[in-house]
Amino acid sequence: MNNNATEDRSILDKIPRAKLEFDKFMADPDIRAMHGRSVIAHKQRVQSLLQSDDYKALFNEVTGERLNALSKMNHHFGSQVFGDGPDSIPVDFHTQNTTHEEAPPDVPTDPNPPAKPYFS
Repeated sequence: MNNNATEDRSILDKIPRAKLEFDKFMADPDIRAMHGRSVIAHKQRVQSLLQSDDYKALFNEVTGERLNALSKMNHHFGSQVFGDGPDSIPVDFHTQNTTHEEAPPDVPTDPNPPAKPYFS
């Protein structure tokens, strides 16, 4: 579960300069060939892992609706949830509150909620 509670877009203005540097590297035929082989090998490895039932289940869980929704609901959870993991949260919690703004009425309030934002 991705528990980042804030979005930092400050690096986006550096993309054009990074692209220039990347293009310089890719101008070297040996580096370009190694990069191409690495990308292919990475994609093949991902595809081979997804053939495994265990990895496919893990992929589906971490990219699924539940963990995606829970990752946007950090303000509902205390620090214990982060140690215990997402299985400590009721399975249907994310469906009871789709606005992600306040906890459903039957969920007790955390007496020590984490500070917002988590990172600055």
